[in-house]
Amino acid sequence: MADEKSKVPVKTEPTSAPAVTGEGVTVSVPKEEWIAEVAYFRAEARGFEPGGELDDWLAAEAEYEAMAREGSASSPSMGAEHG
Repeated sequence: MADEKSKVPVKTEPTSAPAVTGEGVTVSVPKEEWIAEVAYFRAEARGFEPGGELDDWLAAEAEYEAMAREGSASSPSMGAEHG
């Protein structure tokens, strides 16, 4: 038990994006899950034509990074813009 109390917490980079639900409640969505869902909606919007999967993922990743730079106050909810 003494060993558990002596552990020093390690600060890590956040791996999730804050998202706001329709009720104004903030939840945390894992980064890769958010990117995967946004990439899916991009693929759906282009009719799931083969060959654009990487572009969908990279565009979703860029959107996530832009959102992270702007701060969580303006974060879209997962799928709100894409669904």
